[in-house]
Amino acid sequence: MAKGISFGLAREHDSRYGINYSNIARYFTRLNWNHKAIVRDGHYICIKLGKYSDNKGREIKRYFIDGCPNKKGFIEEHKYLKDAIQMANNYSKNQGELPDEFKPVWTIFAKNRGYMKKIGEFKPIKKRSIKK
Repeated sequence: MAKGISFGLAREHDSRYGINYSNIARYFTRLNWNHKAIVRDGHYICIKLGKYSDNKGREIKRYFIDGCPNKKGFIEEHKYLKDAIQMANNYSKNQGELPDEFKPVWTIFAKNRGYMKKIGEFKPIKKRSIKK
């Protein structure tokens, strides 16, 4: 049986909202893990709190590390926050290159007779240089 994990609402440091250097910290602590991300070996890494139910209907909370590629010995799901913080901080000693800052392109969908239909798209405005 597959397990569906609920992460709730995405936080401001989630990569789906774009990458902003003000949301990147040097390392995770118990106070900043919920609103900051780190970069290790050029990978944008954040910790998320997820909830799912087991076979008996009990709710289980776990901490998940998002943004890391497969690495030998790396565990993505942790029972305790301190374990997730330690695993993410120790992913690599090298921070690597920071990823490029970007803001996402927003797409608007509307429900039409039960189906989702794309009705518009917002793109960032390119700045024009004015020649004098």
